[in-house]
Amino acid sequence: MDVRTAEEYTEGHIPHAMLANWKDMKAFRKTARKLDKKLPVLVYCKSGNRSKAASEWLLKKGFKEVYELEGGFKNYQEQKEQE
Repeated sequence: MDVRTAEEYTEGHIPHAMLANWKDMKAFRKTARKLDKKLPVLVYCKSGNRSKAASEWLLKKGFKEVYELEGGFKNYQEQKEQE
């Protein structure tokens, strides 16, 4: 689950990631409702602040396994560049 803005998502994202803009709570909730609370969810943003808040929200709403991508999309990109 990519919790960045649509503009950030368009600039690049992890393949198959769902956009769920944390800054637009209506859109975020709509996307979250589509997910199975029993399945693991990976959450990321640019660097980790929004994903932390989104992860806490998901856990409070009953999601069982929520993971944050350490260092966010920025770290992901850096790792991909080193491959």
